[in-house]
Formats: sequence, structure tokens, C-alpha cells
Amino acid sequence: MSAENRREQHVNSINAYYEGKEEWFSKREKLILAALSGLKRGASDRELMIRLGFTDMNSVRPRITEMVKEGLLEEVSNQEDPITKKVVRVVALARDPRLPQREFDFTLELQNTVTFV
Repeated sequence: MSAENRREQHVNSINAYYEGKEEWFSKREKLILAALSGLKRGASDRELMIRLGFTDMNSVRPRITEMVKEGLLEEVSNQEDPITKKVVRVVALARDPRLPQREFDFTLELQNTVTFV
């Protein structure tokens, strides 16, 4: 279901559609959603990579881009990357409460699988 279609449907219909569909998200997507769930301002790709314990930007960047296109995440601002000194995106959970990440508890998996840096 596209992000545009989700916004046009009633919240109850969307909740019913996603109920029990946690398996639709990949393990990496669940980790990214969990890492962002407790952050008020969002995080850059590098901050998410470090928060999840990865060492390669490509371990998170493609999933983040896909999740932005799907409407699960949104780019909320830009900031200077402390390593490259280039301006990079900051992403956060999409603010539309009808999106699926609001309906699942991703924090449990994150706490069990990731050591924060």
C-alpha cells in the first residue's frame, strides 16, 4: 500500500490492513524504525549507522531511502556531517499517525539485538 493511498483511507481501515503484518518489514527496517522511535529530532544516516552498531554507510542508507519513498520516514532537516563536513539529511518517523510504524512496537527487538555506541 503506497503512502499516498494510506493517507486517503480511514484510520481504522489502515489499522486493520496492517494488523499482524510485522513480517512485511525486513529486519533492517525494523531496526531503523526502532532506532528512530525514541528520537525527537531524528537522525542522519551516519548517526543511525553508529546507533545500530554498523561500520558501513551502505548498511543503512539504501533502506532509509526506500523507507522515505514509502512514507515510513520523512526528511525533517539537514545538518553538517562531522566526518565529511557535507550537508546531509536528517530523517525521522513520518508524522502521519496512520503510517504502519505507529502500530508496531519495534523497541523490543532493538533492545535485544543492538548495543548502542
